[in-house]
Amino acid sequence: MIPGRRMRAWAVAAVFLAAAVVAGAADFARPGASAGPTEVKVSVSVLDLTAVNDTAQTIAANVFVRVRWTDMRLVHGGDGPVTRGLGEVWHPRIQIFNDAGTRSTLTNDVEIAPDGTVTQRLRLVGAFSQVLGLEDFPFDAQTFSVHLVATGFGRGEVVLVPDPAALPTVAERWSISNWTLQDSTYREGEVFAPAGAAEPAGLTLDFRMKRNTGYFIFKVILPLILISAMSWVVFWVAPEQAATKISVSITSMLTLIANRFMVDALVPRVSYLTRLDLFILGATILVFANLILAVAASVLAARKEPERARAIDLRCRVALPVIFTGWAIWSLAL
Repeated sequence: MIPGRRMRAWAVAAVFLAAAVVAGAADFARPGASAGPTEVKVSVSVLDLTAVNDTAQTIAANVFVRVRWTDMRLVHGGDGPVTRGLGEVWHPRIQIFNDAGTRSTLTNDVEIAPDGTVTQRLRLVGAFSQVLGLEDFPFDAQTFSVHLVATGFGRGEVVLVPDPAALPTVAERWSISNWTLQDSTYREGEVFAPAGAAEPAGLTLDFRMKRNTGYFIFKVILPLILISAMSWVVFWVAPEQAATKISVSITSMLTLIANRFMVDALVPRVSYLTRLDLFILGATILVFANLILAVAASVLAARKEPERARAIDLRCRVALPVIFTGWAIWSLAL
């Protein structure tokens, strides 16, 4: 090939390449950009809840997301939807904002209906971070959330709206049994944006759950009540038996401290006291008071003042159980 023809061939190839780039850029431009924000319909289904980690403030869930939008450039004359790769069409780049370690079980494909409706499906299994308020633990209700965001698109470019064809779905039966569903709803997503950056488009599914308290009542609270009641035995022991009275009080105190470490493993290191913390704190103070009063009665008996020692025991047989019951009702029930 002579040099002139070679240069013309390169020029033709460059024109075709430029045309392809322009066409590709057109395909990846936001559909309907001149008419305002692109509406993207979203539906979220929580298929299963497998764990709630209060300490890490995460939930483990199985979540299905369907995303739909219309792109008139993709209208075709087929009898049904066609499948294309996600990288071949414009898409809103949907991400889970509070993803704390999930894996996707579906391929990165979209379905395109003859009328240009594009459908993307996501199925995510794994952990989602949550902000939990544990002041009422273990008698609390929590709002768990799945935050969706259109990465790189501000609210003036893309709008995420609930899909009217699919209401929010949250399964009522879980792999775990200590939570009960109360309700679920969509709301406009509140997503953090760096200073100076446009706030991205977002949508959030909230589902409110009530913690079932049977485990904590029978395996945490009831044993603590029995331990506290055990410490009251010292007031039925003769004041002269100082070793027995002090031994029972110290044993009760150490048992409460051991249970305190067990309960600490159930919640994160928050700066406030939960209901269960208040109950245990009051029980610990009262058991310590039992120890002091038992020592006081034993000292009076050793000084040959048995009447005063027995008076302490008689008053404490009534006063301490009443104080403990009032504290338990206030900290756990009110």
